[in-house]
Amino acid sequence: MPDVTIIGAGPGGSTAGILLARAGWDVTLVEQSRFPRDKVCGECLSALGFDVLTRLGLAGAFARLGAVRLDRAEVHAPSGRSLVAELPRPMWGLTRRSLDTLLLDAARDAGAVVRQPVRCESVITADGDESVGRTHAVNADQRGARSGESSQAARAAQRSPGSAAHAVPTDPGLRCAPHPACQGNSPPEPPRPLVRLRDLTTNVVETLAPSHVILADGKAAFASDPPAPTGDFGIKTHFEHVDGPRDRIELFGVRGSYGGLAAVEGGRWNAAFSAPAARLKAARGGVDALFAAMASENATLARRLARARRVGPWLASPLPRFPVRRHWPPHVTPVGNAAAALEPIGGEGMGLAMRSAELTSLGLIAGSAGGDALPCEPWELRGAYRRLWRVRRVACRAAALAASSPGVAGILPLARPPAPVLRAVLRLMGKTAG
Repeated sequence: MPDVTIIGAGPGGSTAGILLARAGWDVTLVEQSRFPRDKVCGECLSALGFDVLTRLGLAGAFARLGAVRLDRAEVHAPSGRSLVAELPRPMWGLTRRSLDTLLLDAARDAGAVVRQPVRCESVITADGDESVGRTHAVNADQRGARSGESSQAARAAQRSPGSAAHAVPTDPGLRCAPHPACQGNSPPEPPRPLVRLRDLTTNVVETLAPSHVILADGKAAFASDPPAPTGDFGIKTHFEHVDGPRDRIELFGVRGSYGGLAAVEGGRWNAAFSAPAARLKAARGGVDALFAAMASENATLARRLARARRVGPWLASPLPRFPVRRHWPPHVTPVGNAAAALEPIGGEGMGLAMRSAELTSLGLIAGSAGGDALPCEPWELRGAYRRLWRVRRVACRAAALAASSPGVAGILPLARPPAPVLRAVLRLMGKTAG
């Protein structure tokens, strides 16, 4: 039975866990946080993610959690002028506490063994571009790891077989053919990756050697060449009694950055904004003071929050931006923000995480059915990733720069582009499935 260790139980990691466990794989899903928990996120699931959720058979459970349908996007310039557009397909507002728990429970029900709270400290792989046996260690805190360090090698638990009730899906858009350089050859199989784990309850350290590793940690911490910091942070909290509509995503331009309000379950709103590190550091009153200053810079945002009450803590996290990499280590595949990260203005992060996890899982399932689990570099999978991210990345970055620029943000509402133009822009940002 093929086995996989998945690092991170967010939307991408749990989606992979569900699909692989249902296909009969031996799945270990590693998550360092206890659930339920909040995350810095706009908490809007795109059509791309909703379609994956539907294929998983979880759309009904998602609706029962109180997901809010969002049919419009509205952009507010600092002056108070606004521009509204119908979304080509609805998005859905639901907190990460609810969505992540739903997906993790489904992975567990499918037969995945969930290790929680357990931290992955390093992933040691053979470098496929060099001789078999040469390894490099990539570590979450960049300390590195030695392949000879002592650890416990046994797993703590055995998983139950995957559910036979679920047919294994296929994806006609993903071809798992070997790279042309491998045609007619039988390259030696690289050694299995080694995954070093630390149980955060017992402090016990062990090492697993799965046939494949899926990195779904959300920040590319285990990449051999971690992306450079952007200098921007995401901040997020929840409010109630916001004086605004609950059928749309509202985006607000403020000085040097932007953010949004969107309804989520329980009568609350998610507030998620980007903040330059320098501005966050200069806010002497903390994030509350920074956000109050941001609200004062946009007339509509100030009105929306005039009587609002914050009902959750402020969370902050670095905002990454980087494209799909050209090389992945053998038997290691990143998904979601571990694979590529785009500007959050488009609300595509969760959908991309789930779709990339689906593509990866279906590729692994198809490969194992043919007797090899993607033995060559997964160039077709990287190609599928680039098709997912490329246009969205450019369009979302352009939208973020426009929203963050007072001059541009002030002109856009006056221009009043025709509805077909608005729909085309929204499609470029990923507001359809695909």
